[in-house]
Amino acid sequence: LSLPSGTLPSAVAASPPAIHEAVLRGLASRHPGLRAAAVEALREFGVAGAGGGATGHTGYAMPPSTLGRAAVALLSLMDGEVDREALDAAKRVTLSLLHADGGQRPIFWLRTLGDVVQEVVRSEAELRGSNRGDDEEAGG
Repeated sequence: LSLPSGTLPSAVAASPPAIHEAVLRGLASRHPGLRAAAVEALREFGVAGAGGGATGHTGYAMPPSTLGRAAVALLSLMDGEVDREALDAAKRVTLSLLHADGGQRPIFWLRTLGDVVQEVVRSEAELRGSNRGDDEEAGG
């Protein structure tokens, strides 16, 4: 019995950066259970990284650069999440991160949230434009 190539034995701990990358990939997963686990891991590692107190996982705390990428990924997840419970969990984590990190990096958070609003406005405008085109084709 052997492990597939590229996997680590369970007794070998992964490095924090490898775990952070796995969490970021999990946020974009098609599988609801993996997304939920990634949100919970982000809560643990992200809030610790943002200086939000010891969670028991401070050795795995996310550095600011990774925390920024995680915040963007979390907001993207919330945009497309259909499961109400998962969406609520993602909102709670976002608020926890904002509370823990917003005072230290307000410009990052304002830009990130502003970018999300701009993306939503752009998407809605594109949707309205494509609906008008469909209406014209149906009426023509």
